[in-house]
Amino acid sequence: MNQLLQLRKNHKVRAYFIFGLFTGLVVLMHWLIQGWEGDDYYYSQVLNDISLKRFFLNNYYYHSSRLIIDSYSAIILHISMTLWKILNIIMIACVPLLTIKMLNLTVNMNHAMICTGIFMFYPFYALSECGWAVTTMYYFWVNIFAMIAIYYALKQVKGEKLRWFEILMAICANIIASNKEQISLILLILFVVLFFYQFFNKQTKRLLAIQSIIAFSELIFSFISPGNQVRTQVEIAEALVDFKMLSFLDKLQLGYATTVYYIIDNLFFVLLCLLLCIYIFRVTKSVFYRMLAAFPLLLCLALGYFRNIVIEFIPGVDRITNALGTYGVIDLSNFDIRSAYIPLVLLGMICACVLVCIFIIYPNFKGFLIISAIIGGFLSRMAMGFSPTIYRSGKRTFIPLIMIFLICDCYIFCDMIDKKIVDDKFKYLLISIGCISFISTLTYIR
Repeated sequence: MNQLLQLRKNHKVRAYFIFGLFTGLVVLMHWLIQGWEGDDYYYSQVLNDISLKRFFLNNYYYHSSRLIIDSYSAIILHISMTLWKILNIIMIACVPLLTIKMLNLTVNMNHAMICTGIFMFYPFYALSECGWAVTTMYYFWVNIFAMIAIYYALKQVKGEKLRWFEILMAICANIIASNKEQISLILLILFVVLFFYQFFNKQTKRLLAIQSIIAFSELIFSFISPGNQVRTQVEIAEALVDFKMLSFLDKLQLGYATTVYYIIDNLFFVLLCLLLCIYIFRVTKSVFYRMLAAFPLLLCLALGYFRNIVIEFIPGVDRITNALGTYGVIDLSNFDIRSAYIPLVLLGMICACVLVCIFIIYPNFKGFLIISAIIGGFLSRMAMGFSPTIYRSGKRTFIPLIMIFLICDCYIFCDMIDKKIVDDKFKYLLISIGCISFISTLTYIR
């Protein structure tokens, strides 16, 4: 018994050693960030000219519904860039550990190496699109707060009693995270799913009811905020002048098309397809299930990373890979041509197969929750079809969806290691490539 406890203790120490090394790399990344970029300068100076109250009201009436995010961004950058660096180091460094805790995994070296290694593949250079500070506080921090809110929700669903300060932390994290429209949609879906799970299992559901109401209220607030309406009119003139001419279905198609075309080229989605394929090939001999698992992986590789090679040998593939235009795949020039819908159907089948494969592996509430998270993330990006800045916003609007893929990758990989489906030596390869990827990212920092 003592030997078992000592072994667990050693694994935990090694896990925190991995987290410590990763924190060191994150500190190095922030040391390389030398000055303000993009919107950073504006937020650092805005409180020199007006009070926080006036800034708050100006944003509400003329700019945005993200009043909480705007306010803490202005306050932090007004104080100093060093304060932002310290807080951002903590935020980024805690992601692997928070992922392990949220997924209810044991804190050991295997899980630490997998979660840290996968997270190091994250394209951190994309967090500088609006300036390092503003992009991280606006688009990355809200994901961390969402993870905290989900962690406590899952903790309660497992039957653990939350203390008063944990409930307070969960509610505060939800309030901040839901101030971002995309996150509020994801949290609303997950909290409602968990609420009904508790309802049918006759568990205490007060916290999840409160969290669902908060997420729903902030989502509605973003729709009725006068600042969002004013900004939309300005952005239509600057970013997409024909936006008002698009119908509801046009905007839905635009959001869907831009999302599916992005994810087939995304490393974390391709990794998810690969893990699902390996998992199903190792645990079942069903030819149908294996074909179902191989289909999304092969198609992602053919239409994504290796499309230039495939186009050389298979004529017509370029009509699929190059089908995405300014207004999506379907517009006035081809809406009556049936073959024009093939790319949308084909890429939709990839997503559907991934969801089915997840349910094959986890035919229980766990699988349903993972599927709900992916659907929530997908819908949150599809909603960008209703914004005239869908292209102007760049890749940062994909961050919530990428984080969901990343967390799913971590969970499935850890599960495969724990069940001996794959050799645990793969974790060394994973973290080695992850380190190389992270260090190469540092070369983009100025």
